[in-house]
Amino acid sequence: MQYNFFMNYKRIVLAFLFCFCAALVCAEAGKSIGFTEEETELEKDFASSSSYLRIPDGGKTAEPELKSEITGGKTAVVIKTNVSGASVFLNGEYLGRTPLSVHNLVPGSYNLRAELNGYEPVFQRINIKDGREQTYYLQLEKRCGYLDISFLPEGSIVYADGLRLYDDVNRLEEGRHVIKVRKFGFEDFSAEVFIRAHRMKRIFVTLKEVPFSVTKFLSSKNTFNPDYSGGIGTCVFTAEVTAPGKGVISIVNSFGEEVRSYTFPEFSDWTQTFSWDGRNSSGSYVPSGVYTAVFTAEGFELRAGTKVDYSVVYNLLDITDCGSGIGSVPVAVSFAQGASAVGISMFPVWRTTGGGYAFPIDAGISLSVTNWLEFSGKVGVYVQGGESSVSGSAALKFAFSKPFASGKIDWGFSVGYGYVQNPLFFPYGLAYGKGANLALMAGYEKSFFFAGVTTQFDYSCSSGALSDTDSVWKNALALYVMPSRRVSLNIYGALHSAFGLYDEVSESVDESSVDWVSAIETGGGVSFFIPGSSVVMNVSGFSFIFPSSPAYIGCKVCINYLF
Repeated sequence: MQYNFFMNYKRIVLAFLFCFCAALVCAEAGKSIGFTEEETELEKDFASSSSYLRIPDGGKTAEPELKSEITGGKTAVVIKTNVSGASVFLNGEYLGRTPLSVHNLVPGSYNLRAELNGYEPVFQRINIKDGREQTYYLQLEKRCGYLDISFLPEGSIVYADGLRLYDDVNRLEEGRHVIKVRKFGFEDFSAEVFIRAHRMKRIFVTLKEVPFSVTKFLSSKNTFNPDYSGGIGTCVFTAEVTAPGKGVISIVNSFGEEVRSYTFPEFSDWTQTFSWDGRNSSGSYVPSGVYTAVFTAEGFELRAGTKVDYSVVYNLLDITDCGSGIGSVPVAVSFAQGASAVGISMFPVWRTTGGGYAFPIDAGISLSVTNWLEFSGKVGVYVQGGESSVSGSAALKFAFSKPFASGKIDWGFSVGYGYVQNPLFFPYGLAYGKGANLALMAGYEKSFFFAGVTTQFDYSCSSGALSDTDSVWKNALALYVMPSRRVSLNIYGALHSAFGLYDEVSESVDESSVDWVSAIETGGGVSFFIPGSSVVMNVSGFSFIFPSSPAYIGCKVCINYLF
């Protein structure tokens, strides 16, 4: 009996010690990868410095931002807020939601209050006067609390909802927020916290160290031509690592021979990059072919490939409202396989009668989604007759090609939409990418030469307001010649046929009108790479000739960056 009692007692003690040790281990593990938090009322200094609450008791009477006389001794009050939909109360009585107009109030002093869910209420004392319309503008501010975060190790980076926080104490809107803490060499920590208005949330986070690993290794380009300068003539290899270490990148050809190597300094960040310009270790360009980059670090080895191809030519095109093209004409070729561009252009326009007409400035982007699909967009502003106007457009362009003889046959189409606040080029009848548009394109490409045809139909082409029925059919020819890889000469011409023209007498669209020669468009220019870069400068001239109206002429300066 005594022996059994002793054995049972021993087991109980061992079980207790085991549970105690396990609890300590779990607590330490929880401390290393979790966090502790507490919430308190705001300290007096924080509460007194906050400007979210404005109570009229003992305060001054607010002056209206606008006031005007009205007849008959009546009164009118207009209440506006920076966020519409706020509930408005006068002397505690609900009147409606902003923006709100209240008429025929008895003259005198009132307590005005505006409330909106998620915002601090705003109070003002106002004085209503006979024969006046008074406008009050109330500024609502989000209900906010504070986050006080401490962490180990020092130097960790803290984010709230993806935005980096730089202060120990940060003001956040009331509600749920995802807090992320990270430091190189440590496991990322993420948790959701709820911030209450007028309260302080305190958090302490301890990060856990992670072993070294390589999570990915990629190349920026499938194919590139080192003959070009800047970003388009290089391939960037990127490795992602988790902790400090050392690594080497070796570039080998299809025979397994090393042509270039680079030793990284001690890793101090998650991302390691090496930009290869297509040269070997002796500084000479490697021949065309397939190359493999081998990244070796702390026992890990990953590979990524690219192709050097000196036959790749970057076409020096414009970004039109309907996709990449020449002048205003979308064409069946793109900048190059996998290449994209961003640019800005300005093109002052004169009219043959009246002199200066408009000064538009555009910013555009052309993104190569796949080898055959391109997305483009433009936004612009221009000044005309002392007034400014805005415009915008977006298009998808599908371009294909097939080898033919010693060149290629190109074909494709684009669909898009454009809008302008005030139409340009009176009496209109031009297809320049506004309204809903469809373009069909074909052409022949050989070495440094391209010639193509485009037929384009724009519906509601004057402004882009689809309620308008005016439309234009545009048929164009375009070509470019490249004396070298870095210079292009281009020229284009188009015939515009209009249906549903603007009638100057009635100042409206005549839906029955047809003009097969509404306008003739011509243009040409030169494009060239700025030496040592991927920046393309384009200088060109253009004209719109209306047979029965004044003509428009202009010059265009455009800067595009290819990547």
